[in-house]
Amino acid sequence: MILSHGMGASSYVPDIMVGAAQDEVDHGLVAFLQCYARDSREWEMLIFFADNEGWVTPGHLAVVLNEPRHVVAQKLESLVAKNLVVERVLVTGPLYRLVQSDPLRRRVMRLATTLRGGASLSM
Repeated sequence: MILSHGMGASSYVPDIMVGAAQDEVDHGLVAFLQCYARDSREWEMLIFFADNEGWVTPGHLAVVLNEPRHVVAQKLESLVAKNLVVERVLVTGPLYRLVQSDPLRRRVMRLATTLRGGASLSM
């Protein structure tokens, strides 16, 4: 949902936050969603990485998410560019994992829990 603040100012508030009491709103999560909630495939990857702390190959991630490998590779590049995922290149190929950030992991896990409860990220 887009909220207007007058004078041309507006902000995106995810549907999962609409109707919540002010003290129930996680403002850190809202800011995080405003920056990164643009692609559901990227969110699926972030949620996977938050659940799995080890390094993962693009091929394994493609199988787990049931997505074409080239799509997964493209989304991984985007997540690396946003500094949400770390890439390590080996002779056998690249490996990826979520950056070492407890606040990021907590926010992604909170979002995953909310989405598993049936909420929507619609804009």
